[in-house]
Order: sequence, then structure tokens, then C-alpha cells
Amino acid sequence: FREALKQRQDDPNLYRGLALSLWQAGDFKGAAEALEGAKDKAFDGRYGDVKRVLSEELGYVLRGWQAAWAKEPRQQGEQESPAHKMAERLGINLKRTDALRVTLGWETDANDVDLHVVDPNGEECFYSHKNNASGLELYSDQTSGLGPEVIRCEKAISGTYHIGVNYFSAGPMGVSRGVIVVFQPKDG
Repeated sequence: FREALKQRQDDPNLYRGLALSLWQAGDFKGAAEALEGAKDKAFDGRYGDVKRVLSEELGYVLRGWQAAWAKEPRQQGEQESPAHKMAERLGINLKRTDALRVTLGWETDANDVDLHVVDPNGEECFYSHKNNASGLELYSDQTSGLGPEVIRCEKAISGTYHIGVNYFSAGPMGVSRGVIVVFQPKDG
């Protein structure tokens, strides 16, 4: 992702991918810095709600960083975690959580790729049914960019969720490859 960002700093999904990789490797600070740097960029309007997506994902990273910090031994007088300080500085709500969050980003510009999630009751959430009875919400439907599309819910119902992707229309650059990320809380 770092190499890709040298060539293409206008794609927020590269920052998201870098942050996710660093987060999964336990580098909370690096992940938070990658997302913070992306939040400061002026992305093209075709990325829709990307600032919201970046802020929410930064919140996930900061909550993980804060939880890891709480398990470490403290130096005398150290009261606040670096994650808490960053959250305060950036206005990130550390208490906000999702029971389920699914994101989709893809690599080829000008394609329309659609994210679909079907809840355990069989009700589908997608671009023409953005909210369903179980609480699923699609709030980012991108039709001419690289995503991200996001479907989330605050409270999940018990059962199996099905995730799908529809390659709605190809742009002039042809076939695209996408990445789906599913966030579920650990330890509650």
C-alpha cells in the first residue's frame, strides 16, 4: 500500500488498506496515522461519504489502540492513552460501535460495483433498499468511483448474514477486482 500511495494519493482505499494492514499487524499508531493523513486529503466527490468512512474506521483503530494500551503497564502520572488524546484532538467518538460493518472498495475507476447484505430474516440491504427492518443501513453507494460502499448496523440480530457483490456496470477500463472487509466486535 505504501508503494501504491507513492503513485496514487487520490485513492482513499489505499490509505484504508494500509491502515487495515498496520492494524492487523498490531501497529495501532501507524494505522491511526495513515487514516488521519487520509482525513486531511481533499478527495474527489465521486468518493461520496469517504470522510465519514475514514473517521469511523479511525474510531475502530483508536478503540483497539486504547484497549491494548489499557493492558500495558503505565509510567507514573500517565493517565490518558495516546489513542484517547488523538480521538479528542480529531473529534472521534470512542464510544460509537457497530455490531456489523461491511465495506467494499474496488480497483478500477468509473465502474459501479454494488454491495449487498441479506440479514437472517432474508431481507436484503442494497442501493434500492438502503434501510431494512433489522437495522442494516447502506449509507455510501458509489456509482462512479472506487468505493467504499458501506453497510452497517448498530445491533445485529442472531443468525447468518449473507454478503454479496454485484458488478453493476463496467467503465471504460474494464473488469475490476474488489476487497470486502467485515468488521465485527471482539469481546462484546
